[in-house]
Amino acid sequence: MTMKYAHILTESFLRRRYLEEQQSLQVIADEVGTHDTTVLYYMRRYHIPTRAHAEALHTPADYASFDDLSDDWHAYWIGFIVADGCVFLDEKHSHARVQLSVKESDIEHIRNFQEGIKTSARIRVVSNPAGRNAPGKVAIVAISNPHLVHALAKWGIVPNKTLSLEWPTDFPPALIPAYIRGYFDGDGTVYLRQRSRPGVQWLETVCRFISGSVPFLESLQKELQERGIKTLPSYRNQQSNAFILPVSSQRENLLAFSDLLYRDCTVYLERKRAIFQEMELYHAEHPRTGLNLRFKSG
Repeated sequence: MTMKYAHILTESFLRRRYLEEQQSLQVIADEVGTHDTTVLYYMRRYHIPTRAHAEALHTPADYASFDDLSDDWHAYWIGFIVADGCVFLDEKHSHARVQLSVKESDIEHIRNFQEGIKTSARIRVVSNPAGRNAPGKVAIVAISNPHLVHALAKWGIVPNKTLSLEWPTDFPPALIPAYIRGYFDGDGTVYLRQRSRPGVQWLETVCRFISGSVPFLESLQKELQERGIKTLPSYRNQQSNAFILPVSSQRENLLAFSDLLYRDCTVYLERKRAIFQEMELYHAEHPRTGLNLRFKSG
């Protein structure tokens, strides 16, 4: 075992964090930037008594509102975790973990989640696991809490959900816009691009959803259409094998979509909301343009 962390994982540090503050091995490992087995090695080296395995892997978190869903904030984060989160479950070792990651520039967003569920799990900034395909760093928070994992499973957040993801059939209808907003912030994209034809220039808003599950996108499309939001035919991205559902770029449609997402909302990804605000401002200043702008792939 390497002594790389000996200057950090001292006896006094471990006794304070583990025994006095009742932090889990995983939380301490995340704080230091190592694995929980490394923390356990130093615990044994100093003869620090450990709690039961299941308890040691448990990170406190407020999970009840995910189970008894009744507000915008929790509905949003369910949608976001569906898109940008994952669940690990090891029943043999009583280990259940929810992990959420965003790019480093969105760290304040993940801090909103961390603070909202009152967890002691630490946010780590690491190199993007996707490597060359997605350079840069990501912010990750991992919460080892079986109660939280169980609550999220009710809404379709289970291990290896990417290809088998289904629409949550029992989701409260009034909270579906929040769920859609969360999923859009995680696995949606929106941006402005300059378009022109002789004598005319305008900004086109490109807006679309991405998923590895066709049934999920089909259900999402149905939900949007029932709420008056027009979408275009979905298609497969040949480079990533993900499926794309474009939202029609007609002005009235995008304004209606923005209203669906953000009316009375409590949480959203700032950079995406800013694009919709820019779109709304542009169309307010240019009311005679953009009446029939449509999304074009390419």
